[in-house]
Amino acid sequence: MSQLHSAIGTFELVVDTGDDDEGMPDTIAGRRTLFVAAGTVNAHVDLAGLAEKDLTRRGVPQRSGRRTGRCQR
Repeated sequence: MSQLHSAIGTFELVVDTGDDDEGMPDTIAGRRTLFVAAGTVNAHVDLAGLAEKDLTRRGVPQRSGRRTGRCQR
């Protein structure tokens, strides 16, 4: 496992400017503008650089002579 994907989502935002264009750039202020933004976010942590010494194990019962459990940074 070289990446831990903690959040994945698709988002849309619609901005419709009309009479209320306060805070809009001068290039579109005073004009009727409809802007639709869509995108995907994939938040992850790169685990490729972790070494065995970077991990610790805790609270792990032994099964079949083998240790399993969660690893923490």
